[in-house]
Amino acid sequence: MVELDETPQRAFAGLFDYHASKKNFTLKPEAVIHVNDIFGKFKSSEQSIAAILHDPADLKAQLKEATDPVEKLRIAQLIAIKRLAAGVTEELDSVFKTLFK
Repeated sequence: MVELDETPQRAFAGLFDYHASKKNFTLKPEAVIHVNDIFGKFKSSEQSIAAILHDPADLKAQLKEATDPVEKLRIAQLIAIKRLAAGVTEELDSVFKTLFK
């Protein structure tokens, strides 16, 4: 994984140098997965990113109706996680398309 402010060429300089000298494998720098908080949050979770993304719960409505501050915080965190899941899914789909075009 590559930090958002870094390029694959910089993060994996040795690999790119080796590729430049040998050219015996394909290297696609546009097929990059960036660091994303969702990977750490779900390291030990049994729930998949797809399951989070496709959860039909109306979290915004639940947040609006919640009165307990702890419950509001829990729902707000679920909303944030769902947004992270959407972003990482888009990036993973893009990498897959790049690798297999």
